[in-house]
Amino acid sequence: MTARMQTLGDQLRAISDGYTATCTWAVLDLESGDMVAHRDDVVMPTASLIKAPILGALYRAVADGRLALDDRVQLGVDVGGHPL
Repeated sequence: MTARMQTLGDQLRAISDGYTATCTWAVLDLESGDMVAHRDDVVMPTASLIKAPILGALYRAVADGRLALDDRVQLGVDVGGHPL
């Protein structure tokens, strides 16, 4: 692990340890594959966090020209050929 990632992990742990609530996180360097994490074995409900990857996919689709920000999109889950 690079010194930079180790320092980042130490800084993030110091911040998260200051909270009384349970705080978990993981940071992955996509170039080197280095990862730092804090309590990454604790299962947490996603709550509103799920909105972040959905918005990321939306903005990617807009950048690729597949959608416009004012388009309406219906999301669903396909389980065994049966949409939910």
